[in-house]
Amino acid sequence: MSAPPRTAVYTLGSRPELFQRGAVFLSASIPYDKKFDPAQDSARYRDNQRYLATARPEAVREAVAQLCRYIFQQGLNLVFGAHPAISPMALDLARRFTPPAERQEKRVIIFQSDIFRDSVPSATLELANWEAGELLWTAQQGDPTWPDHGRAASLLHMRELMVQSPSLLAAVFIGGMEGVVDESRLFAQYNWGKLRYAIGSTGSASAELLATDEAHHSGNHPGPAMRKLLGTSPSYPLVIERIFADLGVP
Repeated sequence: MSAPPRTAVYTLGSRPELFQRGAVFLSASIPYDKKFDPAQDSARYRDNQRYLATARPEAVREAVAQLCRYIFQQGLNLVFGAHPAISPMALDLARRFTPPAERQEKRVIIFQSDIFRDSVPSATLELANWEAGELLWTAQQGDPTWPDHGRAASLLHMRELMVQSPSLLAAVFIGGMEGVVDESRLFAQYNWGKLRYAIGSTGSASAELLATDEAHHSGNHPGPAMRKLLGTSPSYPLVIERIFADLGVP
């Protein structure tokens, strides 16, 4: 499947029609072995191995599925960066739980850096080409002659724009690696007072966010009850329902 037709690169505030509904920011991924050379990049190798050691792929899938189902059933929008392992689930749930009458609006807002235009996974393109999906390209940053061809700077720019999406109600973190940690930090930086929830039972980065900074990843009511719910509960329908109740969304 080809990429959607090139449109203007997204800049902050340039597409207000996409953000008329309340939205939830999802930061999620299933950890995978990035094949860092421990001799040349020991810190990133250790981080990657640590995330892999506590990865719970099935829990990530179930939590993402229940979150997406609730978002679409409640008439909210989903904003995320379309990790390849997450996009197929988001598309399936969006199709199943978005009423046809609501598909005249964009319900799934996907952010991607233009640096990845030629390598976007097919599942993300399918989601973007769905009638109620929208793929927003963000400008490539940095010098293309840099060793990483500006990848790090471009990702940071994309994430900064993504977490500043208008009408965001909260952020939910599921599984993940260093990108989830970065997005939590950026969300807090640009959304003072808005709530974050790390579903620690999905392992990896989200488990670490809840363990190391529970007060800022447990919503309105950090404490033993919320810690147990987010950190250990195997019932993701219940976890998601409680998150939205904590947010004040019926």
